[in-house]
Amino acid sequence: MPSTSLLIGLDAGASKTDLLAHRPGSSRRIEHRGPGANPTRIGTEEAAGVLVRLVEKALQEVSDIDHVSLCAGVAGAGRSERQRALTDALRAALRRLSASVQVEVVHDAHIALDAAYDAGSGVIVIAGTGSVVLGRTTENDLLRAGGWGHVLGDAGSGHALGRAGLRAVAEAFDGGTETTLRARLR
Repeated sequence: MPSTSLLIGLDAGASKTDLLAHRPGSSRRIEHRGPGANPTRIGTEEAAGVLVRLVEKALQEVSDIDHVSLCAGVAGAGRSERQRALTDALRAALRRLSASVQVEVVHDAHIALDAAYDAGSGVIVIAGTGSVVLGRTTENDLLRAGGWGHVLGDAGSGHALGRAGLRAVAEAFDGGTETTLRARLR
């Protein structure tokens, strides 16, 4: 008989958010995709709304849930204030729907690191809309580079590469070095 618990994982980036939910003892997986939920880009309140709507959608597919455990890895949620705000929004939404709730919000690089190395040491590189490098040493220390958002750089990210291409085209229009991108953007 399936458990009365539901485990929910969220992976929220700048361009999309994926939800995967599983009820222990059941082979059924609940999967949903929504828009990006990076609070640096869209604000904490809007990001919380995206996450809550996905969770509510998943909960509509199950019944008799007494406990929900949720972990959300959210790009742009590296600071504790943001993590708390998103945690509080998710916890409030879940409490309306379930008697017992456990919520944890972390930076999306943390869930990628855990997925790749479990609790062991290793390094991950995320180069999507944004970019970050996160490593865990054998002494369990976390080391991070980048992940500061599009305003401060995010070197190697899709945003940074797109911006560099557009700058090269703008410079060509202004009489600078010609680029093959100029003709492609027409």
